[in-house]
This record gives sequence, structure tokens and C-alpha cells, in this order.
Amino acid sequence: MRDVKSVNYLVSPEPARALAIVMLVLAMLSQWLGYLQPLSWYSLDLSTRWHAANNGRVHPDILLIDIDDESLTSMAPHFGSWPWPRSVYAYLLEGLQDYQVKSWVLDVLLTEADNGRPEDDAYWLETMSRFPNLYLSAVLVPAGQGQLLQGSALPAGLALQRGNPQQTIAALWPLGFSALPERVGMINAVPDADGIFRRYPLQHRVPALPESNKPEMASGVEWVFASMPWRVAGNNLGTAIPTQPDLWLTFQGAEAVPYPSISFAKALQLALEPSADFAELFKDKILIIGSSAVGLADLKHTAIAPQQPGMVLLATAIDNLLQQNALRRQSDSWLLIVLIFQLAGLLFLYKKQTGFGRYDEIAHITERHQLRQLERDNSMNFMSNLASAVVTYQDHRKPGAGSDRYLNRQIADNVLNAGQQLFTKGLSREDELAADTLGIRLAARAGYDPYALAVVMQKLESMQGDSNAISLLLATHPAPADRLSNIEQQLQRLERQHPASRTASRLALTERYQTALRRK
Repeated sequence: MRDVKSVNYLVSPEPARALAIVMLVLAMLSQWLGYLQPLSWYSLDLSTRWHAANNGRVHPDILLIDIDDESLTSMAPHFGSWPWPRSVYAYLLEGLQDYQVKSWVLDVLLTEADNGRPEDDAYWLETMSRFPNLYLSAVLVPAGQGQLLQGSALPAGLALQRGNPQQTIAALWPLGFSALPERVGMINAVPDADGIFRRYPLQHRVPALPESNKPEMASGVEWVFASMPWRVAGNNLGTAIPTQPDLWLTFQGAEAVPYPSISFAKALQLALEPSADFAELFKDKILIIGSSAVGLADLKHTAIAPQQPGMVLLATAIDNLLQQNALRRQSDSWLLIVLIFQLAGLLFLYKKQTGFGRYDEIAHITERHQLRQLERDNSMNFMSNLASAVVTYQDHRKPGAGSDRYLNRQIADNVLNAGQQLFTKGLSREDELAADTLGIRLAARAGYDPYALAVVMQKLESMQGDSNAISLLLATHPAPADRLSNIEQQLQRLERQHPASRTASRLALTERYQTALRRK
């Protein structure tokens, strides 16, 4: 009897190598064509959620003032329905200025003049001019939409880089932006191709017009505008800004709103009726005024939640810049190559050493070992549990049984109890040894290595006591040493009956299958 460790395996590595090369070529081609992008997004989202749940840490200086549904309802009798008059924001700023707020970030577009309430607009413009720590939102829009202004009309300080002064810039500019251009930040957030928001732009570029379009306006220099996170973290707080155009977000909590927040209605009440008890709540804070109200349609689909308020994305981007912990993405290609070769190696090892396991279980099925075990033990409890699960499931499917789309807990418990009874009880020693014997014959006839089971038994013997799973397996099966002794006897018999089995050529899968059927 030869040493099973030096078995001349019937399966050579050439197919696995060829498969690795084919998979590598296909994978690289798929990567180039973008077919693997959904898998890349999925893995990124998984890691993002894991980090948010386990390592997320919000910046202590960020506080959200939330225009939520409750604020819209409670403030309607006093200020009317949305949009509120601009004086409301002036009241908030003036009332909370004594709390020593670090920065005000308005994640609300206050663009067009309110012709019905010009005095409110005037009050707002006068108030915001007195707050050097106030930041206003703007949005770049496609050409032909929004406010169309020539570059020459844009005030200095509004753009990080100025392009052709005759080029038209389309945007939604905040009311009175020309008086404080250095405090205007873009809040354009663009989802990826699958509709999920994972990054926040740091700079927004308006390409220069090509020469063929309007030669007299082509300067070759594009307009560049700062995003709101760039303005808040860079200009006001002195944080070093990364050079990449987009900031890949590191979310700081598994909740849809992980940051401390207060409703706009409550904050306005504290502004109109100041209280020393809330001084620490606002002191040295970056107050981000945004909305979570469903009706205001500022909810984004992110890796954390399908409806996450847009102000949380803005807060996360500012947070990442302050803590310098934004996600640094690398190319997925190197990881892809490693995974491909790992998969090819696993396929090779599976073919050589663990391919036998399927035939061991097939032997149990063909010899009806499980059914005979139930008959011997008269396992009425097993059948009772299984029958109960079927009856409960049928009752659940009847008309009028409810609209729950999942099976109830009782069904799952019955099925699990039925399966657990058979699994933990195990089969008899004779049945397991018989399955080994038949499995060796089936594997050899199908063109697989019949010696692989001996290698598996040696590994199991060396792993005894390593884990609960191994202990359970050994508790429901004969000892590996006993099985190994039986396997060696069967292999010796196989070699005597089929001496050419050691060097038999591999058959095609269909031919192997047909051959196995004929010999059975």
C-alpha cells in the first residue's frame, strides 16, 4: 500500500492553470468594460457599513438644525407654509449669536427674491452681512437653466479659478451672493451610476468652451468653484484640503442621522427665548441647517440608508475633512488579480482533495441511510415537527391569512428542529463505513481521485479538538483512524481490480457521467 501523501493524482494542474488564465483575461476585460463595477460598489458599501457601525466617530463640533416635518407643521400657523419668509433665518442667527457659534452652514437654497415679502428679504440681507461665519449654498445647473450670468459679472472670490469672462455660467445663486462671494459653496452631490451617493465633490469645474464652438470665447481655462465642505473646512477652519476632485465619504455612524440634531422649531424657540441652560449646546459648534422632511425632497440613497438627509452627506464631508479620515480608494485591479489566482488555487485543491465529499454523501442517498435510520428509531418527533411546519405554512398561504410576506417563527422552528434531530443524532457506524466504500467506487468511476478521502481523513485526525465543528463531526461519525483503515483496504482492493486506475486518462465530463451510469 503506497503512502497516500505521495499519491499520483489523477487530476493534473493544467486545467486549473488554463482556467486561471481564462478567468484572468475575462476579469481584466470585464474590469476594462466596467462589468465588475457593481461588484466593486457592493464590496465598498459592505466595508462602509461595517466601518460606520464599528469605528464611526462623529466630530464633536457638528450639530444639525433639522427642518423636519414637525417644524413644518408647528411653524405653519406663525410663518405660513414652506418656503418660510427669509426673516425666519435672520431671527435664528440673531437669537443664537450670543452662544458663540463657530460656523453657520445653510444647506438650504435661498435663491429667488420673494416679491410678496420684500421687507423680509431686506432684513435677511442686512442680517447675513453681519455674520462673517455664515456660509450660503449654491448649485451649478446644466447650461440654459437657472440664473445665466457671464463670467465678467461674477464677483472676485466666488471662483477658485476664473475662466473666460465672456463664458456664461448657469447656476442657482443665493440671494445677495455678490456681497459675500467667499462664503458661497456649491452643494452639488452627484450619485454614482447605480444611484447611490458615496462621495462629495470638493471642486466643481465648468469646462472651457471648445474653439470649434465659439472661437472668440475659447480660452482653454475652465472655471473652478469651491464646494461647501471646501469653504467651511478650508477657509474658515484652516484644514488642509485634499487635492483630489471628489471626497469619498467615510460615514461616521450606522444611523441615518448619526450627528446630534435639534429641530428648527426648537432652535428658533431658543433663539427667541434665550436660555443659559442651552449655552453649551451651541457654543463653538458648526451649525448645519438642513432638512429631513420628506416633502422637501432632500433625501439621498447612500450605503447607510435608502433615504438619508442631504445635510448628513454635507456634514459627513465636512467631518471627513476636519478629521482627515476620508476614504482613500485604491484601484481594484490588484485585488482582482489576487482573488482570481486564489480562486484558481482553491478550485485545484478542491478538485484534488475534497472532490470526494460529494460522492460520500451521494452514497448515503443511494443506500437510503437516512430513511433507514428514521425507520429504526421510529422518529415520530421528527415527522411531527415536519408535518407541523407544512400545515402551518399551508394555513399561512390561505386567503385572508394576512399580508406578512415572511413565514412566521413557528414554521422556522419546526423545520430547524426536524433537521437538527437528524443531524445531531447521526448515522450508524456501519452506514458511514459503507458510504466510504461506495463513495470510493463512485469517485473512481466518475474520473475523480479515489485516494482523496484518505488525505481528508488524515487531516481530520490531525484536527481533533481544534474546534466545536470538528468535535461535532467526530461525535456523529466513526473515528478518523477507523475510517482510514477501512479506506486503505478498499483502495487496495480497487488497485487489484483496476490496476490502470492510477494512470487512467481523464474523460470529458459528459463521457465520465455516461460511463458512471453504465457501470452502476
